Amino acid sequence: MSDKTFTLDEAQSMLPALAGLVRTAIDGKKIMDEVDTEFQALAHRVFLAGGLLVNVAHYARRRAERDKALQRVKDAVHEIDAIGVQIKDLDIGLLDFPAWSTARQSCSAGNWGKRRSPTGTAPTKALPVAN
Repeated sequence: MSDKTFTLDEAQSMLPALAGLVRTAIDGKKIMDEVDTEFQALAHRVFLAGGLLVNVAHYARRRAERDKALQRVKDAVHEIDAIGVQIKDLDIGLLDFPAWSTARQSCSAGNWGKRRSPTGTAPTKALPVAN
């Protein structure tokens, strides 16, 4: 991760762009999970039956879909990291924006802006993700 720090205004202005990247990563992760579940079910059926004829072309396409989704996830996560934002939880789109103490002082959220964070980061913000 870069050493970039963000003011509250900078972080809020980046949210639309970051929301697209997070959505891409979440969608890719869902595809990967679906394909992994499908392959696990196939392996289980083959094991229980002692062998099966498998539609190789179908599963090769599914493997290719998974590989493409994996690459999209890696690219999105790398781009988010290059911006200087930390991903705390990809499943819910939780991001962390490292911040200066001056950025916290510019926040109008009560006394929060006057206190120094023990971790040195601004509060995390979960991006709205439509399911």
